[in-house]
Amino acid sequence: MKNLFFENLSRLQQLDYLHSAFLAEFYAKVYFEETVLVQYNGVGDAYRHALWNALGAAKLGENLMEQLSSAHEEIPFEYPHHYKEKEMDLFNNQIGRNIGSESFFMLMMKVKFALDKGELRYLSNTNPRATSTSQLIPTDQ
Repeated sequence: MKNLFFENLSRLQQLDYLHSAFLAEFYAKVYFEETVLVQYNGVGDAYRHALWNALGAAKLGENLMEQLSSAHEEIPFEYPHHYKEKEMDLFNNQIGRNIGSESFFMLMMKVKFALDKGELRYLSNTNPRATSTSQLIPTDQ
């Protein structure tokens, strides 16, 4: 599915968006174990989504980043509990945009502090996909 918001951006905006995603993935792997259960629906995933949106909001503005990241989540559900993953991602995206709209200064650490304080969410009981018993859990638990 094409992201029409992305395709209508200037080339510089597209690069800012993609660079934000790259940095978020890179730092999620620096701060957290590079295992499926940590990086997919775990705390690494929560951090990655929040940092991606914080960086994107700081570079592109909160409203544009909301349109882009929400469109990114508009993929057809692949399995019955996929909606739980979307709920987690949208929650963490919003926290990240809130952080990024305040200031560009030290975004990676601000997102890490939010994670450590339990302001972000990850999914419990995954395999690594969400299951019927998966729930959003604060990242300080």
